[in-house]
Amino acid sequence: MAEMERLSIITITRNDGAALAEAVRSVASQTAASRIEHLVVDSSEPPARLPDGSEARLLRVAPRGVYAALNEGVRRSTGEIIGMVHGNDRLPGADTAARVLELFDADPELDFIYGNLEYRDPASGELRRRYDSSRFRPRLLDYGFGPAHPTLYVRRRVFERAGGLYDESFRIAGDFEMWIRLFSAEAGLKWRHVDEVLSIMSPGGLSSRLGNQLTVSIREKLKALRKNGHKASVAKLFLRAFYL
Repeated sequence: MAEMERLSIITITRNDGAALAEAVRSVASQTAASRIEHLVVDSSEPPARLPDGSEARLLRVAPRGVYAALNEGVRRSTGEIIGMVHGNDRLPGADTAARVLELFDADPELDFIYGNLEYRDPASGELRRRYDSSRFRPRLLDYGFGPAHPTLYVRRRVFERAGGLYDESFRIAGDFEMWIRLFSAEAGLKWRHVDEVLSIMSPGGLSSRLGNQLTVSIREKLKALRKNGHKASVAKLFLRAFYL
């Protein structure tokens, strides 16, 4: 019988406070915990502290940006499958990781999956918004749309086939640039959308703020599209920002 693949979950955090403890607990409570390696990549000041009894591995890094921290987590992880639950996020249920592993176990050719995401108030748990990735199609990348990045689970081999890890020159659109590479015909990857909520976020993340949508995000998405040989339209991206 083939050895079961392990899942590395990477949590990048910078001054997330009490939210980090919730993120760590949501991973520790998974029914598939015996197959999970959890790495917390911390650039907080003062340094973050994990909940008592946590088995997550804490890695201290200099604050060089989101994608530098994420890349460090990928490089230091050992699992064949990689996902993320960042310091302001959490897994929606105790069986989420088991469901993800079940999909990869069933299909060795499957390269990556993604799902849906909910924004919930961290205090009340009230649903604020739902990001339904089922409506995504790769052609929508040219309009600046991508699936919900925190719901991405990917086999390690994919990074080599898709041109490497995250581009650290991006401030907030490195995940969008990665989506372009993952869905490229040249990479030839096998993917699947899972019509389930795979991540819960608190509202107000860096890339969702209106100011960033109208300035940094548009500029960086133009850069990401052009870098990967796509025609880039400011008008399409600008309208997309107002849609959000």
